[in-house]
Amino acid sequence: MDEDRLRGVCQEYGIELVVLFGSRATGHAREGSDYDVGVLRQEGIIPAEDFLKLAYRLSQVLGMGNVDLVDLRRASPLLKYEATRAAQVLYEARPAAFNIFRVLAWKQYQDARHDIYRLLPVYIEDSLEALLS
Repeated sequence: MDEDRLRGVCQEYGIELVVLFGSRATGHAREGSDYDVGVLRQEGIIPAEDFLKLAYRLSQVLGMGNVDLVDLRRASPLLKYEATRAAQVLYEARPAAFNIFRVLAWKQYQDARHDIYRLLPVYIEDSLEALLS
C-alpha cells in the first residue's frame, strides 16, 4: 500500500477515515472473498457520481481486487458497529478519527438495538397474522 497515494486520494475526496473490515480484516477470508472497505467523509455522504470512481481508485491504491465500498455515514447502525469490531485502520486524517467513529457507532448500535427489541413482538405478531390469514 502506497500511503502517500492513499492520502492523496483521501484528500481529493474529503475522506477522513478508511478501514478494512469483514473477513479480510479478521483473517477468515476465503478464496475470492471481497475486501470490505469503509470510508467516512469529513462532511456529508459520498456523492453518487463519485462513489464508483472512489471504489476504483481505492482498489488501485490499496492493491485490493474486489472492493465492496461502504459509505459509513449512510450505513446502518449494525453495519457501522460491525465495521469497527475488528477493523484495520488504513487511513486517518486525524489521529482520533477511528476512535471517535467507534464510540459513535457503538452508541447508535445500542440505541437501535433497544428499538429492535421493543418492536420485535409487534413484528412477530404482524408476521403471524399475515401467515395465518
